[in-house]
Amino acid sequence: MHALNKFFSTLYIGYNHLGFYTFLIFFFCIYFTLPSKHHLKLIWNVAGNVFFYLQSGIAALLVIVAVSLVVYAASRMIGRIYARFDLEKKKYSPKEQILLLKTYKKKSIVILIVSVLLILLALIFVKVCRLLGCKAVISFREFRLWESIIVPLGISYYSLSAIGYLLDIYWRKVKPERNFLYLAAAMMYFPIIVQGPISKYPNLMEQFKNLPRFDYKRATYGIQLILWGLFQKLVISDRLLIFSNSILNEVSNYSGIEVLVALIFSLIQIYTDFSGCMDIVQGVANIMGVQLKKNFNQPFFAKNGADYWRKWRISLGDWFRDYIYLPIYMNPFFMKITNKIKRKYGKGIGQLFVTVTISAIIWLLSGVWHGTGWNYVVWGLYWYGIIVLEEATTQVWGNIRMSLHIDEKKAYYTVWKSIKMFFSAVV
Repeated sequence: MHALNKFFSTLYIGYNHLGFYTFLIFFFCIYFTLPSKHHLKLIWNVAGNVFFYLQSGIAALLVIVAVSLVVYAASRMIGRIYARFDLEKKKYSPKEQILLLKTYKKKSIVILIVSVLLILLALIFVKVCRLLGCKAVISFREFRLWESIIVPLGISYYSLSAIGYLLDIYWRKVKPERNFLYLAAAMMYFPIIVQGPISKYPNLMEQFKNLPRFDYKRATYGIQLILWGLFQKLVISDRLLIFSNSILNEVSNYSGIEVLVALIFSLIQIYTDFSGCMDIVQGVANIMGVQLKKNFNQPFFAKNGADYWRKWRISLGDWFRDYIYLPIYMNPFFMKITNKIKRKYGKGIGQLFVTVTISAIIWLLSGVWHGTGWNYVVWGLYWYGIIVLEEATTQVWGNIRMSLHIDEKKAYYTVWKSIKMFFSAVV
C-alpha cells in the first residue's frame, strides 16, 4: 500500500501537464472501442475516474468512496420511505395525503440530516486542519490527528454536489439512483473533480446512461476547447502570474500605478486560469458526449456585483440559489416576516431585508468555501457589502440618473458600469 501511495504521489496529471493528455489518449482509445449504452463503458468510465483520482493518494480515494457509499445508502433509504408513502397514499383523500406526507418526511429528514452532517464533517475537518497548518499527507500511516491531514481531491466540489443530490431526493425533485456505479461515476467524474463545475448528479447519470458513439465533429470541437483552455492557462495566466507576483510580493519597491496594474493583471490571471480550466473540462466532456454547465459568462462585462457573480462561477451561484437562497426565501416563517415588512415599509425595504439577511449567510459560506483563513471571510464580507450597498442605493442612483438625464441604454453608460464593476473586483 505504501509503495502504491508513493508511486501515485509522483504521478501528477493536472490539466496543464503532459501526463494528463497521455492519460486522456489512453482512456479514449479504450473508451470509444466499447459499445455505446453498455455496462463495460460505465465500468471503464469509473476505472478512469479512479486512476485519475489516485494522484491524491489511495487514502483520499477511500474517503470519496466512503462519502459515495453514505450518499448512496442515504438516497436509497429516503427513496424507500417515499415509495411506502406512494403505496399508502392511495387509501386517503388529497387533504389526508398532505398530512401523511409530513409524517413520512419526518422519517426521511433524520436520514438526510445525518448524511449531510457526515459529508460536512469531512469538509469542515479538512478546512479546519488547513487553517491550523496541518501537513498534507497521502496515506493513513502518515496521518496524525491535528498534526497532518489527508486532502481528498475536489472535496469542496463533490461535497456540495452530494448535498444538493440528497436535498433534491428529500424534496422529491428526483428519484435515487439504484446502480451505485452510476453514482460513483458522477461523483468522481475526472474532468470536473479538480475545479468543477459543481454539477447535478441526476443530469450526469442520465447522460452516462445514454453515451453516444464517437463523433468527429464533436471530438474536433472538444479538442479546440482544450487548446483554447491551454492557451489561456499557459500563455496568458502563467505569464501574468509571474509579472503580478513580482510586484505584489514586494509592493514597497514599486509605485502606485505599477501596483494597480499588477492588481488588474492579477484579476485577469485568476480569470484566465479558471476559465482555461473550464474550457479544458468542457472539451474533454464534449469529446465523451457529456454536456456540462457553463461556469463563466463574460464576468468583466457585468453591470453590478450581483450580475458579476451570476457570470463568475455560475455553478456555485446556482447551488447557493437552489439550496440556500430559495429554501430560506420560501420558508413560511421567513415569508411572513418579509410580507410584514413590505406592508409596513414598502416593497423596496422588504427586498432589502431579504438581501441583507440571506446574502449574509451566502457570502459567509462562500468565503469559507473558497478557502481557509480570515482573509476569505473578509473577502466574503467585502462582496456582501457591495451587493447590499447596491440594493440599498438603487433608488438613489435612479433619481440621480433622472436628474442628470442619463440614458441607461446608451453605450457610454454600459461601459461605465462595466469599468466600475471591474475595479470593484480588482480591489
